[in-house]
Amino acid sequence: MTDNIKITSGKGFKFITNFLIHETREQKIILDFKYIPNKDGAFHHITLEIIKYSKKPSQNWEQAEINKVILSSDKPHYSLIKLINAIKAQKDLYQRTNSEVVILDPDEADLFKQIGTDNVTFITKILQSFQSAEARELLLKVNEKELNNLFVSIKHAKNKQAFSQLKQLMEYTVNEEKFQSWIKTNTWVFGTEYIKKFDTRKIGIHSQADFIVESLDGFTDLVELKKSDFKLFEKDSSRNCYYPSKELSQVIGQAIHYIKVMEDHRAILKEDDDLEVLKPRVKVVIGRSINLAHEEKKALRLLNATLHGIEIITYDEILSRAKKIISIYEEI
Repeated sequence: MTDNIKITSGKGFKFITNFLIHETREQKIILDFKYIPNKDGAFHHITLEIIKYSKKPSQNWEQAEINKVILSSDKPHYSLIKLINAIKAQKDLYQRTNSEVVILDPDEADLFKQIGTDNVTFITKILQSFQSAEARELLLKVNEKELNNLFVSIKHAKNKQAFSQLKQLMEYTVNEEKFQSWIKTNTWVFGTEYIKKFDTRKIGIHSQADFIVESLDGFTDLVELKKSDFKLFEKDSSRNCYYPSKELSQVIGQAIHYIKVMEDHRAILKEDDDLEVLKPRVKVVIGRSINLAHEEKKALRLLNATLHGIEIITYDEILSRAKKIISIYEEI
């Protein structure tokens, strides 16, 4: 989305503010805000045009179908003015959840910029928990180091709670969806700080168990979640070695296909979500390793060493990684 706001004047109106609020290859929406004066220059009325352009990917914008909605008011300080001010403040809009957006005042916006937009819910709850304006003001004045220490402490406590939940899931036979839901909520266990998740359906992968993740460096990986009871290896008794089971071989083939799909949809991911696709990696969570023989564990390590851009991770390893990450923070 562009941040440019064009302000011009012309015959019959005092000024017009024109700005783009949404754009894809096939659609864009522009707002035109006009201030119309009387002949003597005094305020007469204002109008807001919401203009939607729709076209096919092969067409240019001059060929687009145009639809308009026009709102008008003769009260300069009421609804339309408030709406325009809210839209102009879009640089301070932050996504709180998948369906909720909040508008921040300048001080709160600076606070959110310090700790990142992915943690809006956390800071919002803190701000709302204070009963006095003085307490809120105090929080807004904390320095970056103090704020980061507070955030890390809260995050560590949340991770410990999530670790306990995962241990309980591992101890009992549960629905696979509970495992998958936990991992989707706790991507920190992969050792990489993933800041956003995206639906794989946008690149033609129709699986609720798979999702695209964006890392702090702005690049994307794909996480593929499989059942915990999948058999990982078969034994070749004649050669006294282990090889990937039929199920695991199919999963690896699927992961190779997913890498190609992501690279093929590089332009769409960049245009729609500003995601960078460069040598994407696929993390496959599958099976259990607690009951694997030592030679099977060696086979898994060798397999991961030979795979390019694909990592096979068992559910038990997810638990071990979570425990290790938590212990590192407790040693600091």
